[in-house]
Amino acid sequence: MIGQIINLENLEMEAPVAASDVNWIDHSKPVTLTCAEISGEWKGTIKRIGKNIDDRTQTVQVFIGINKNGEADLINGIFLKASVPGLTIPQAVSVPNRAVYNDSFVYLVKDGKLKFQQINIARHQMDSVIVNGGLTNGDTLVTELLQGVAPGMPAITRTNDR
Repeated sequence: MIGQIINLENLEMEAPVAASDVNWIDHSKPVTLTCAEISGEWKGTIKRIGKNIDDRTQTVQVFIGINKNGEADLINGIFLKASVPGLTIPQAVSVPNRAVYNDSFVYLVKDGKLKFQQINIARHQMDSVIVNGGLTNGDTLVTELLQGVAPGMPAITRTNDR
């Protein structure tokens, strides 16, 4: 995300975050800040999160306190790039959106046949979903878009390794 320095005395920056991402911010980890105009890297912490959603952009303002660390002076109004760590979802896997059917099912290949498997989606992303239930290590997930198929139909797996 890109934010702007708003307070030089306490070194604070303000950055918009998508409203859907606010609950995924990990407050316990430091924020890494960089700038295209000034060399260096700074660390910061999430100080507070705004209470209002901008109805035009659907973002919420996040306020990040910046540690000076004796680095180059920052200038009021300069833009910084902030890498804000997100919460970890244990034992999860990213699955392409095209592999998900009816918002909570995928096809697996089990014993040479298609199996329709319900999954638990922890988070939706742009091109994928984060699944934290319904899949086990070693499952063969069908990622090609399928039409006219049904559970129990014979299936042959292939890999995209070339």
